[in-house]
Amino acid sequence: MITGGTLLSLAAIAAVSFAVMAGPFMLATRAGLRLIMPASDVKRWQGPVAMGLRSGAVMASLACAFVLGPVATGMVAVLILLLLLAGLDLAWRWLPFEWTLPLLALAFAMAAFEGNLGAALTGMAVGGGMLFALQLYFRLARGVTALGTGDIWLAAGLGTLSGMPVILYILTLAALSGLLGAGFARFRTTRQRYGVAFGTHLSLAYFIFLLF
Repeated sequence: MITGGTLLSLAAIAAVSFAVMAGPFMLATRAGLRLIMPASDVKRWQGPVAMGLRSGAVMASLACAFVLGPVATGMVAVLILLLLLAGLDLAWRWLPFEWTLPLLALAFAMAAFEGNLGAALTGMAVGGGMLFALQLYFRLARGVTALGTGDIWLAAGLGTLSGMPVILYILTLAALSGLLGAGFARFRTTRQRYGVAFGTHLSLAYFIFLLF
């Protein structure tokens, strides 16, 4: 008989497997390598490194499923997805649906397993709804796209994971760190990518929530 724990573990493994096999994974690998080696070496190493990271992510999820249980497996999958999203957004200002939607689906699977669907729905509505309202305001009132749709899906996923009122703390902390980051960027002499990587700040805020 397939239990709720088994279904959650399978959902977590599937989310990680899909994320590491999706196209954006190579871009995330390339972004990470650019931090530690010259650009001339990135092209040569990105294939082998991506293969190793893919294998490691899936094996880590499988190991957690057999050793630590379904909830730990779900959290490992969530952390893997958030690390991928944070790195990709920081490097390319892009939060792909291939990773934001699996995060949201996994968050609902975890909420269903723990019997917290009501709180998950509330957190999703508040997290995603607040950023959607901001996006709509800036588009209608100022004619600019201040927030990407990927930020909205990510906030909805984090709201599903954390519920109320924690999602409000996460959004506030992400906004503050984003403003600080934008302020420090003004004093840099090197050319910066356009806009704030708000998805990176959202992910960082959730990590801080988990630690404290």
